[in-house]
Amino acid sequence: MSILTSLRAVSYLAPNCFGLYHAIAAYLGRVLQLEIQLHLGECDPLQDPLLFQDQIDLAFICGLPLIRYTQEVTDQLQTLVAPIREILR
Repeated sequence: MSILTSLRAVSYLAPNCFGLYHAIAAYLGRVLQLEIQLHLGECDPLQDPLLFQDQIDLAFICGLPLIRYTQEVTDQLQTLVAPIREILR
């Protein structure tokens, strides 16, 4: 049995929020005591070979692509949270 020491994470969301997802990944890494390598997605999640080859452990992905992906590839991804940003008025 191998011991998991790192996770590969990808954000498919807008780059202007990458800092937020980096902070979430860093927090998870501290809590889980794992190294989490977060990368900005290089293509659409519905065309990413790394995702289709199950080489991504954690993905920040918008709802519509998530639904479309899970219709094509079942039992690979599991939704953990759905953050909603507060709009200040």
